[in-house]
Amino acid sequence: MRVARLVDSYFTEVSKDRNLSLTKFQVLAEALPESARTCDDGLYRAIDSYLKAHPSLTKHERKCLCRVMDCQKLSIDACMHATQNERLPLRVVVQVLFSE
Repeated sequence: MRVARLVDSYFTEVSKDRNLSLTKFQVLAEALPESARTCDDGLYRAIDSYLKAHPSLTKHERKCLCRVMDCQKLSIDACMHATQNERLPLRVVVQVLFSE
């Protein structure tokens, strides 16, 4: 769990790089096994940072990006932020609402 938190913190910093491609971002996000993350808050922060740094992503690219995150593993604070996040695809916002 400590390694997952450390990797997610690093991942959040790397996601701000405008030269980081979507494919590389997804590969980094999937580098940890799903069982290593008990909470996807760090991954959500990284996705949000990536979306801020890459505002020109298409709807399809945003959907692909958000597939690496498990909405059921978000904390209540992250869920509240995600429901109000205009950068996320509507489908993801609905998933977050259902997971609450």
